[in-house]
Amino acid sequence: MIVEPDHPVLAPAHAGRGRKPSIDFAVAGPGNVLDLAVEMKWVSASPTLLRDVIRDVVRLDMLVHAHARDAILMIAARLLEEDCHIRTAPESDHDCEVMYAGPDRLPTATC
Repeated sequence: MIVEPDHPVLAPAHAGRGRKPSIDFAVAGPGNVLDLAVEMKWVSASPTLLRDVIRDVVRLDMLVHAHARDAILMIAARLLEEDCHIRTAPESDHDCEVMYAGPDRLPTATC
């Protein structure tokens, strides 16, 4: 896992002051191709959130095939305790904790 490596397309084109564009995380692969490029976004009340998410998607798209085998955008948010409940999945043969973030959201599970 590599933390904040230079973006292979945007960093070389960067001129002037400031930090070169980077990727949040990457998994090194053979040669100059990454196995995985990861951008992460924290959901907040920021007025630029939508713009920032779109930029991350475009930045990842610039990498796939020529510079990375795969890319993902991970989006995280803080869940309020009253919005969540945890239960054991009845259809499981082993202990799994399933967290639902509200009635109309997808569950996440850890086993």
